[in-house]
Amino acid sequence: MENSQANIQLEMNFNTPSGNRFRRCLDNGVFTVLFEHAAPGMELDDNDAAMRLAELEKIVLASREVPAALALTDRSFSDNARRAVDYATLLPEKNRNSHLIYLSGRNSSPETVQSLIAQAKNSNLANIIAVSGDSRLNEGCRDLKNMEFCESINTLRFIHENTTLQDFFAGATVNAHLSSAPALYSAMFKLIKKFNCGAEFAVTQAGFDMAQLDALRRYLTWRGYHQPLIARLMLLTPERVEKIIANALPGITISQDFLMMLEKELRFSASQFEAAQYRRLELQAAGCKLLGYSGIQIFGADTPSKMHIALERVGRALKEFTNLKCWEEEYKFYIARSDIAPADQHFYLFEDLLQGMPPENSTHALTEFRLPRQSFKSKLGDRARRFFFPDAGQQDAGERRWLKKLLAGCQSCENCRLPETQFYCPERCPKRLANGVCGGVRSNGECEVGNMPCVHVQIWHAAERNRQSDTLENKIIESGKNS
Repeated sequence: MENSQANIQLEMNFNTPSGNRFRRCLDNGVFTVLFEHAAPGMELDDNDAAMRLAELEKIVLASREVPAALALTDRSFSDNARRAVDYATLLPEKNRNSHLIYLSGRNSSPETVQSLIAQAKNSNLANIIAVSGDSRLNEGCRDLKNMEFCESINTLRFIHENTTLQDFFAGATVNAHLSSAPALYSAMFKLIKKFNCGAEFAVTQAGFDMAQLDALRRYLTWRGYHQPLIARLMLLTPERVEKIIANALPGITISQDFLMMLEKELRFSASQFEAAQYRRLELQAAGCKLLGYSGIQIFGADTPSKMHIALERVGRALKEFTNLKCWEEEYKFYIARSDIAPADQHFYLFEDLLQGMPPENSTHALTEFRLPRQSFKSKLGDRARRFFFPDAGQQDAGERRWLKKLLAGCQSCENCRLPETQFYCPERCPKRLANGVCGGVRSNGECEVGNMPCVHVQIWHAAERNRQSDTLENKIIESGKNS
């Protein structure tokens, strides 16, 4: 199909098998609905897995209200599950580029990830979203340090720099629902680094704060980044509410006000509770489109019947709300006086969110944030590390090892990167990520697996104090291992 024909027929013929339908929708500004589906375990044989996948694919490709597709997640619940790339090969080849395939770095070496990328290319799978991978309930720091995480930035850079992968449409993730300045800015800077490494679109982590989604789009536009954004929305069940409360879903938090709203809904009948969730989904979906998002990814509509209902409700909402001001009035009436952000954290990048989009030529004023006063102990530690280790990157890794361990938490890297990371050793991250926070970082700046500060939030603080925060989005930090 010629490009001109594709552009004309795009909104009328969503199930066209030729070309990359997912990319074409995003490139042409056609709002798209993705349904998240986790690759199953190996206990399900290939025939049964293919039948399950075919049933779901039939629903999304038949959608007439809005173009829809599948988002096949990788290692979401078990390392023994099929890899998403393997699962996607059970789809008919002509339709594979209608869907989005996740590629997780959890418990995977760079060589393993690169092998999966090669497999994706050979299987005509081009829409890849790179993630570093999450922790799971009851996993601690030691558990994560005993496995390998391939950082998403390295995956994106490999795809971008490999000339044989020019047809890939690679994306990234970002947690936009963080409500403290250090964690949020660190996440923003890492997203920009991902864009600079070749990510062509981004998917947010699940959350419920529409103001933070507004802030993300405005911030990127203000910075000159116009890549398509997809908002991940969650269709809640009582069980999922309990998991959020128990921190069993990394990176997802809810405020006390919102929890009270959910507890009120839980007192409804099962059908009334479900209806309330679909109404929330309607408002979120319409809001995302009006705020400039290119689509939504729905987590929780995991059966054919739920997918049917979700498509019908989202399609209806997109017709109901065509004006941002009308949507804002309905949304604010819906949440009433509920505070979606956690009670002790209220930071937003801009002050005038959800008040209509400002003119394109207007000046965006970032919310003022003042770094907290640094303690004497912290200040002394910073100065000591900078004094003793200014040339650590050019020295033998073993030099001053015990002093580095004492002052910087040194993990005996083969390549010391202290001068590049504000003299905080990135190996202190349980996942050994070197280029910024993961999606599981908590809003208070703590690591997702324990009551300890995220080392990348500490790096952000140090960079801000030393007016070097630009390095956090411009410089790629290499692995501490010799290649």
